[in-house]
Amino acid sequence: MKYPKALFLIILILHITPAYGNLLADDINPATNAPADTIGFVCLDSNHVSVEVIEEPLPSDSAKLEEFLWQTFAQGPEPEKFTCPVSGWALKSQAFIRTLIRKAAADSLDSLSLKNCLGKVMEDRGKNAYLPIGAKYMHYRNSPVWVILVNWEWTDVSSREVLGHIRVYVMDAHTFRKIAFVTCS
Repeated sequence: MKYPKALFLIILILHITPAYGNLLADDINPATNAPADTIGFVCLDSNHVSVEVIEEPLPSDSAKLEEFLWQTFAQGPEPEKFTCPVSGWALKSQAFIRTLIRKAAADSLDSLSLKNCLGKVMEDRGKNAYLPIGAKYMHYRNSPVWVILVNWEWTDVSSREVLGHIRVYVMDAHTFRKIAFVTCS
């Protein structure tokens, strides 16, 4: 049986409406007035994380260091590639950590120190969802450090939210101590 196009549209609207009718106000994206689970995101897999050596030393002045970390890494292109959903973050995080360590070893970098630094970063997460997305081998005051980029979100938000915040850690490659840290709110 064929239905007129108008009847088909009415049936379609009636079929879809109940799914959206029970949404809470917090489940609506105010920018688009669309359900929150339709918000776009980019979530590349762990093969896209980066490990690299950056020859330029980090600034030794703490204010200049924080500005450099924010401008170079937090505002850089990497965080936008990994705005992954909060749901499933723990398993994804483990895969990303393994890939970062594997890439460091493949590049003949100190993968053991990176592993230890990543462990300290993950201990620092508290109740936040953390996704390590990059590691840069650099120097701070003539000592080797790992600059570790982490996308994060509070774990008590909707599982449909994304890891849309960024933190940058500077970790001493020998002692695994946190030297510097910048974050968005």
